Amino acid sequence: PRLACSFHMSEDQFRKIFAGDFSVLPPEERNIVRIFLSSTFGDFVHERNRLAKDVFPVLQSYCQHKGLEFQVIDMRWGVRDENISLHLTSDVCIQEIQNCQRLSLGLSFLALLGDRYGYIPLLSAIPTEEFELFLTLADAHHVDSSLLSVWYKLDSNANPPVYQLQPITTYFPDFTSTKKLFKQQHSTMWQNEFEKLQNLIWQLAEIAVKETKMTLERFHLYKQSVTEDEIRHGILALKSPNNHCLCYNRQINGINMRDTAASKYTDVDPQNPKKINSMAQDCLKCLKNVRIPAVLDSSNIRNYTLTWSHNNGIDTSLSEHENYLKELCSHVLSDVKSLIDKSLNVKHMQLSALHQDVFHHAKFCCSKCESFCGRESILDQIYNFIKSLNKKPLIIYGPSGSGKTSLMAKS
Repeated sequence: PRLACSFHMSEDQFRKIFAGDFSVLPPEERNIVRIFLSSTFGDFVHERNRLAKDVFPVLQSYCQHKGLEFQVIDMRWGVRDENISLHLTSDVCIQEIQNCQRLSLGLSFLALLGDRYGYIPLLSAIPTEEFELFLTLADAHHVDSSLLSVWYKLDSNANPPVYQLQPITTYFPDFTSTKKLFKQQHSTMWQNEFEKLQNLIWQLAEIAVKETKMTLERFHLYKQSVTEDEIRHGILALKSPNNHCLCYNRQINGINMRDTAASKYTDVDPQNPKKINSMAQDCLKCLKNVRIPAVLDSSNIRNYTLTWSHNNGIDTSLSEHENYLKELCSHVLSDVKSLIDKSLNVKHMQLSALHQDVFHHAKFCCSKCESFCGRESILDQIYNFIKSLNKKPLIIYGPSGSGKTSLMAKS
């Protein structure tokens, strides 16, 4: 019998796999369309709600008819306080993006970008050399760096060692409290500490750049928002993003910084809430106008322009805004369907049962080797036995769970 498999392989790749080179193994067959929905939250409430109500149920039904499962990862429901305290917000998001890329058939990332660059976190870990450079620069320029040493501690167990940002609850234990008043007090205290610490790091990093001791690329990581980090992993880092990513850009003209809703829709200057944060806006413009178009085809990017609604931002009672939401939903529906169909229409190649059997064993072998370490002496014994002219069988035995299968796979 011959089985169908949705990937292309050359005869040379077949030979490499049979010879034990598993670096060219084809991907697992996938039957899930799993999409990470990326955007800033407060300014995209209407879009996310409308997609969840009018688009995703239709796509779920569409996928079911094709034998596929449909899932959307929407992080707006929040990250647990414990993870926030441990500064894992970005890590949780990136892990979900990687899960989508690993599991999803075709489309794995859908970005909604507006006029807001979004929240910029502290780096959870700073390389040892870089941290010590900051301390040296602080001394040389008479900058008080004591706050840096309070919140970042050397983690010598990391490889390589890093200075790790300490949990918020280290100094503000009620940050995760179930008592609202206590939690609010410590959240406010942390926010004040956070701003001081972030400004200190930015100040020292700017000095490092001026003295050519840090590259602009590295400096940018200190001023990178969570949203850009998601896009960096979800779009910019992919080899073929056009098969896996969609981006929808919304621009609202005439945002009035005096309106109470303005801070929800654009980045405001921390020192002057009535003024736009030019640094954040420059980063956003570069992302939307340069970096994303450099890797995504125009057919994967949609652009929308709206007029600001006084004190509302997006106002569904306005025909212009309602029509925009309908158009967005229509575009997302057709674009996602198109990428799903494109993935399903990949030319199938016929593989013999022997090839399928070899692939199955090779993938099983790789899965068992992922977390394998040590046992060098036993591996050497097995290697020497196999290379010898000994015709007797080699038996590996041991109690259940001792790692016999993993040892055989590594061998």
